[in-house]
Amino acid sequence: MGCSSSCKIFETFSTAVEWVARHKLSIPFILHLLDDFLIVAPTESLCHSQLNIFLDMCYLRIPKAPEKLIGPSQIPSFAGVELDSCLMEARLPLDKVEKCIGILSDFLKRKRVTLKEVQSLTGLLNFACSVIVPGRAFLRHVIDLTIGVRSPKFSIRLTRSVREDLKVWLSFLSQYNGKSLFLPDVWNNSDKLSLYIRMLPALQVLVQFSVTIGVMEVGRINGLEKILQFWDFILLF
Repeated sequence: MGCSSSCKIFETFSTAVEWVARHKLSIPFILHLLDDFLIVAPTESLCHSQLNIFLDMCYLRIPKAPEKLIGPSQIPSFAGVELDSCLMEARLPLDKVEKCIGILSDFLKRKRVTLKEVQSLTGLLNFACSVIVPGRAFLRHVIDLTIGVRSPKFSIRLTRSVREDLKVWLSFLSQYNGKSLFLPDVWNNSDKLSLYIRMLPALQVLVQFSVTIGVMEVGRINGLEKILQFWDFILLF
């Protein structure tokens, strides 16, 4: 058991280390998540160079975990999410996708589950939301099941709304495969998207749109910015 302020202290220290690396060691594309650091560069040689500079700084009594050192790689795993700089996408590892599908399928076969099982599923799906951002809208009913329940072994009935949300999750994971493209630098407006809305007699809405997708050169710096922007979006969401 550590002090309640330990996480805050370590996060402050990690923020200071990132600031030094960015502004004093000329490593512009670096970010951290608690004690994990990610460095992005356009070439393998530059990755090696910046990594060595960062490790040299760590000799100033900054604790390291050599077994967690990965790369340089075009598909590194950071905080449990695979970042593919070739396809410019983030995705859940296959074992996590299969685990989610297995647990969801098991839940849909049952009428009641324990609080501990609901909390475990909630944590797993909440992690999946780091890539599948729209999934948060289909997690609210599952979280509501835990309100006012304290005993881990308490039996909770799965409501119809929860089952419908779990079916959406199961369908989404099976078809979408837990992938998410990096966010664009500029959000297009309605004129660019050719977005039109027409009201029909039955009060239905018909939406027609066309989108032009640009091709990105992976080796360019703006591609590296997209990787960091994607992860900053996930951290702030």
